Amino acid sequence: MELGYGKSLIWLLFDMTGPALPPYLLEVVMKTGDRYYIHSPNVRDEERESMVLNIYDFRAIDEVAEDLIKKMLDEDKWESGTKPENLHPLLTVARLRCDLEDIAFCVEWLSRWWKLESLFPELNEEKKRALGFRTPGGND
Repeated sequence: MELGYGKSLIWLLFDMTGPALPPYLLEVVMKTGDRYYIHSPNVRDEERESMVLNIYDFRAIDEVAEDLIKKMLDEDKWESGTKPENLHPLLTVARLRCDLEDIAFCVEWLSRWWKLESLFPELNEEKKRALGFRTPGGND
């Protein structure tokens, strides 16, 4: 199957053998406009090009709690095997069931200390094409 970079990245998650992704690292945006932060892959059906993604459930998280979570992440409180409730007692995980065609694009947020390359060494830099924009003086 021929996929663009964004959908390929989501599909590649299912080959991931590392820990769950930290909150706010990888955001998937659906064609409906709904947006979700990915926790980890769950299962995929290659024949139907459908999948189940574990996503962070922020519904019970208010602005104060979100600031606390981000502060903990900035202080390097994310370690392999960290459970969402260790960042905040109300932070949980949900399951998103979707088809690959339901996904509009994904966003890899690089504003914090983590990078997807550290979780996916098999990503080939030569095959990537530029997405989004750069800020003046930014090297990410």
